[in-house]
Amino acid sequence: MAGRYKNFVGVFIAAVLFLTLSNVASAQIIVAPPPPPTAQNPIIIVPGLLGSFNPLALLADKPGGEWIAVPFFDIYNGLIKRFQLAGYVRNQSLFVAYYDWRKLNADSASDFLAPMIKNAALKTGQVDIVAHSMGGLAVQAYMNSDDYEPGEIGKFVMLGTPNNGSSSVYLP
Repeated sequence: MAGRYKNFVGVFIAAVLFLTLSNVASAQIIVAPPPPPTAQNPIIIVPGLLGSFNPLALLADKPGGEWIAVPFFDIYNGLIKRFQLAGYVRNQSLFVAYYDWRKLNADSASDFLAPMIKNAALKTGQVDIVAHSMGGLAVQAYMNSDDYEPGEIGKFVMLGTPNNGSSSVYLP
């Protein structure tokens, strides 16, 4: 039993190191100064598959704990910094909806995304969403649920969301 966890931890650490080192050359460079902040909708960033981390759930297979950015490898850090330079403030007008990507998208939408949207939309009545990969599917699941209220999402941007499934990319 303990050997299985040691193998998992070893593979996890190796994967984090590989991803960290392979991403060093693709660091984001912000060239132009951001526009001045205006009264805009809060933004919610919804990460993709493997974009959230919860040590209790992932390493100990126990319920509870908090879903956070992947330690030492937050691929959304550049995007977050860009929004902050544009005047958005973390946990006030800029949110990241970390979630349990092992669950069904409908469950992630109701358990993690719906409460965050309701909280973020308190001031303006609306949020804008930037979703990556499976995060886009979770947002779509939310929009198809009973929790969704028409008009509460202003702009919805999907980056690399597999809307037609991912099987078409296996062959190439």
